[in-house]
Amino acid sequence: MTEIQAALDAALSGGPQRHHEKTAEQGKLPVRERVERLVDPGTFAEEALLANWQEEGLGADGVLTGLAFQATVTAFTVTRENEMSLSTLFRFGIIPLFLFSGTFFPISQLPDQLQLVAYFTPLFHGVELVRKVALPGADTSIVTSLPAWVSVVYLVAMAAAGIVLGSRWLDRRLKP
Repeated sequence: MTEIQAALDAALSGGPQRHHEKTAEQGKLPVRERVERLVDPGTFAEEALLANWQEEGLGADGVLTGLAFQATVTAFTVTRENEMSLSTLFRFGIIPLFLFSGTFFPISQLPDQLQLVAYFTPLFHGVELVRKVALPGADTSIVTSLPAWVSVVYLVAMAAAGIVLGSRWLDRRLKP
């Protein structure tokens, strides 16, 4: 069996046995089985199955990106009086982030001015970090020459700011 085939088998197994035992203990189905029940056969494609395949444990790049977004969006929602502003956040915040952050294509395909804008978006740093981890040695048409540590620092700062601000604002809101 080749090294890549072994990694593919490990990824498809759904993680260590202890995770399967815990899921069964909680009366839940494994994630892939839940997805199979939700979608029609052949309509779900799993992306980046072998991302971080050479590393043990979690894909910290994706976890850091998720934490940074979760913390800042939580901080934002704590300040809202109703849910209407969330649709504005998605329309004028999240959707442009996806379009101008290299999510669907490398930012090298954007005009120079928009490439500069992309460098200031948090999703760019998350996508860039995931690509650098998942595609080591990729050329600059796929990833930028920006060092990975810059993206890590950006996302850690974003997560820390979101946690601090969200905690303060939630504390103020809950106090009489």
